[in-house]
Amino acid sequence: MPKNINHEERRQLILRTALDVFARNGYRNTNLTLVAQECGLSRTTVYQYFKSVDDVLIFAVKKVTDSLFDKYTSSEWQGDSSPFELLQRITSDILDAVDCHVDEIANFVMIMKNIDLDLRSAVHRRTANLSLMLSRLIRHGQNMGQIRKCSAHDCVLKIIILIESYCFQLVFFEDQTTSVRELIDVYLDSLKA
Repeated sequence: MPKNINHEERRQLILRTALDVFARNGYRNTNLTLVAQECGLSRTTVYQYFKSVDDVLIFAVKKVTDSLFDKYTSSEWQGDSSPFELLQRITSDILDAVDCHVDEIANFVMIMKNIDLDLRSAVHRRTANLSLMLSRLIRHGQNMGQIRKCSAHDCVLKIIILIESYCFQLVFFEDQTTSVRELIDVYLDSLKA
């Protein structure tokens, strides 16, 4: 009788293992054969899920950003919050998620440091849905008179830079994260109309 395989569980196993191997050996010193050995799977099996280590990284970013996008656009999560309140809640939720995944963030920071610009651009494109959602939220808040008139694109870019700074501080200077959170709160407050 054929064995039932949970493909999503297997994909997650490969993903988690690959991220661990990236962190330990460096991104450019990792290949799918090594990941397969660490997973206890054949190389052929791993190649059925991912064609390269770049595919693994892009999949990881896509999975995280898609799940956040789905969460933040759900009516249950939004409730009857105003656009400004949603912007604050989303930003705070992202920072809370970062706090819960410090080791993964540290691995990701080290990986991003070592990848080429083409792959970095591909990773950046995977975050586009979240950026667009935040831009729409800011424009909606502006139309409602809750958020001051400014470039939504520039606001989102600054929010993302502040979140990235928080990630960096958390990984390298954990005791300074409070000041970055305060800076994010100050910036968000400056957007109020």
